[in-house]
Amino acid sequence: MRPVDEDLTIFVDLGLTVRQAEVYVAICKLGQATVKTTAKTVQTDRAEIYRVTPRLQKLGLIKKVLTSPVSFKAVPPSEAISILLQQNAEKHKEIQAKAKQFLRNFKNQERKIREDTQYTVTSGLQGVQREFLNGLKETETCKDGIFVWRVILMTIESSFEEYEKALERGVKFRHITNMTPEEEAEIPQKVRILQKKGMFEIRNTASIPKAGVAIHDKKKVVIVTVSGPDIKELDVLQSNNPSVAELLQEHFELRWKSATKINNTP
Repeated sequence: MRPVDEDLTIFVDLGLTVRQAEVYVAICKLGQATVKTTAKTVQTDRAEIYRVTPRLQKLGLIKKVLTSPVSFKAVPPSEAISILLQQNAEKHKEIQAKAKQFLRNFKNQERKIREDTQYTVTSGLQGVQREFLNGLKETETCKDGIFVWRVILMTIESSFEEYEKALERGVKFRHITNMTPEEEAEIPQKVRILQKKGMFEIRNTASIPKAGVAIHDKKKVVIVTVSGPDIKELDVLQSNNPSVAELLQEHFELRWKSATKINNTP
C-alpha cells in the first residue's frame, strides 16, 4: 500500500479511496483539468482517471465541463467535506437501523447463550471495561467485590454514571479494599457522592488477594487478574456457575465481617 499524502488523509478518513482522494485533490488544485492533465498530475494512466471520475461525479465532488476535450472541475473542499460528512451520517443511521433489527431478531437467542455459558474469559482494558459496564447494567439487587483500591477508582471513574443509575434502581454495593491511611484521608469526590446515596459501602482490610472478585446478585462471579505492572493488562474470568457463586459469596461475607469501616464514611 502506497503512503497517503497529508492533504489526502481527511478525504480517505471520510470514505474515499486513496486514488479517489488523489484525483479530487489534483483537480481541486488545478482548478479545472482534462483527463490527460489529471493523469499526469496524479502520475497514473488515463484509464485510471476514467475509472475514478464517475464515482466522484456521483458523490457530487467534481463536475464534468463540456469542453473539447472534456475537463473536470472540483467543488470547493469545504463543500466536499460537508457532502462526505452527510453521506457518512446517513450510512451510520442505516447501519444503526440494521444493527437494531439484528438485535431484535436474536434477542431470545442472546439470552439463552448468556444463561448457558458458565465460563468466559475477556482480556485487555477495553474489553474488560465493556464487560464491567454490562455487568453494572444487568445487576438487579446487589454487587459485592474485593478489589485493590486503584481498580475500584478506575472502574468508578470510567463508569460513574452507570453506578449512579444502579443505585437509583436500588442496587446495593459493598466493596472490600486495602487503602493506606493517606488514601483513606483523601477519598475522591466521585466516591463520596456514591457513598452519600446510602447504598454504597467500602470497608478496609490489611491484606487483599492480587486477584479481585465481584459477585453480582449472588449468582454471577467476575474474577479479575492483572498480568503485569500495568493496570491495563487485565484478564477477567466470568462464571454463572451456582456452586462457584455460592463459594465466593461465603468467602466475601467472612471478609466483610472482619474488615473495618473507613473513617470518613458518611
